Order: sequence, then structure tokens, then C-alpha cells
Amino acid sequence: MAKKTSGTKPKGAGKKPAKKPAKKPAAKKKLAKAPRALAGPLPSITISKINGVPAASAPPLNHTAVNTVTGFCTTSPAGILGHLYNNTQTPPSVAAVPTGPQSWSVTFPANYVTVPGDYVLEVYYGGSPGVSDSLVVTVT
Repeated sequence: MAKKTSGTKPKGAGKKPAKKPAKKPAAKKKLAKAPRALAGPLPSITISKINGVPAASAPPLNHTAVNTVTGFCTTSPAGILGHLYNNTQTPPSVAAVPTGPQSWSVTFPANYVTVPGDYVLEVYYGGSPGVSDSLVVTVT
């Protein structure tokens, strides 16, 4: 004779299998960062005033007068030079005089240029090619 079963099912029969615990994401490997050099700010120069007037609205320069250009820089003003030049005249550069830790002044003597016309006024770091500020001025 066949054995009668009590009607209970074996444990876990007919149930969905239990979920496996989620795996933790693998720890990300940290890349070693190269130490940053503590260099100062990048050098830059800005022409601020010409003969005491904001550079953008300065009137024409008189070639028989002394002309003074002032401005500021992000690093030391040591080594800053200034000059006026065009296609016909390129006189030697004039050294700037520091007027503060990050400011300078360039004074062009009378008759620095002798031919009236439009000139590029450029102020630059002599030891750092490409670091400059310039604008076109009219000399009378």
C-alpha cells in the first residue's frame, strides 16, 4: 500500500530561489596625482593710462613733449620695457620704472619719435616673449 503524505511540502518547495546578496562594487583605484608646482601667477601686463588719461580714451600724443604710460602687471615689474613703433620708425625700447610691487611707469622722452603718424605703443617683459600689452596711438 502506498504511504499517505500529510500534505505538507518539503521546506522551500515551490518558492522562488532566494536572491543572492548584491556584490559590492569594486573599489576604484586612486591614481596618484603628481604634485602641483607652486608657481606664481602667469605674467601679464596691462596699459592703464597715458599721460594720466585712461589709455582707451587718451588724446593724440605730442612728439615734442614727454609722454608717460602707466599700468600694472601680475608679477614683478622688473624687466618691463616699452616702445613706440611703426613701419618707418622703430626707436630703442625704454625701461619701465617700478612704481609698486605690481605697477610700472614708462616715460618716453620728447622727440622719442619724430615723424607724426599712427604708432603701436607696446609694453612688454623683455625676458618673456609674448607677454605684452599694446594699442595704437596717434602721435602729432
